Amino acid sequence: MEKMEASAAKRVLGVTELLEFILLELPIQNIFQAQRVCKQWKEVIANSSPLQQAMWLIPRDPSSPPAIYEDEEVTITTWRGRVYDPPQVHRLITAKHLNPFLEPHSSDTEDSPGWMRYQVFHPRARDISTVRLIANRRLDFTMPNIGVAASGADADHRATWEDMQVASPPCTRIEVCYGPVMAFDVRDETGVRLGRLVTELAMLQSHSEAWYPK
Repeated sequence: MEKMEASAAKRVLGVTELLEFILLELPIQNIFQAQRVCKQWKEVIANSSPLQQAMWLIPRDPSSPPAIYEDEEVTITTWRGRVYDPPQVHRLITAKHLNPFLEPHSSDTEDSPGWMRYQVFHPRARDISTVRLIANRRLDFTMPNIGVAASGADADHRATWEDMQVASPPCTRIEVCYGPVMAFDVRDETGVRLGRLVTELAMLQSHSEAWYPK
């Protein structure tokens, strides 16, 4: 009897490992949608650290500092050919550290979508205190169409895109700017989530005259 139980447990473990392996090969949207297949799949996804990391729900293992956000940008203030301020070095967050669904789409079709840059302030070994998103044109943010629970269906505690971290390692503050003006900031000591950022962007875009001065 004990041997049969051990064999059954081994088979279940094998199925779980195989399911995790298969799901990790899928696009993020498909992993979110797989939670709807059955209770077992939802539990496997919820209890798998690799899957939770792939879905940007928990932080990935951080890179070794100081190369955690590899890019730098140097700006120099000049007037009539003379340098008035010492060069300023800005650390920039690279795409692999930013949520792949944080991609605004421009209403101007000739421009490629995206932010002008992702600027990092005060990086620390395991997180960053601030990421500044600087927009270079009018943007219409499109919410990711993944893992959205139907109305009244939130009792199953299924993870959605709104739970995704904005950056990995997590950032505790997001500043959104248009040119030199900071439009708003979002703070969360556990890491800013995509749903919160999208909500704030939607509110800002509803007041487009302030966001996009003519």
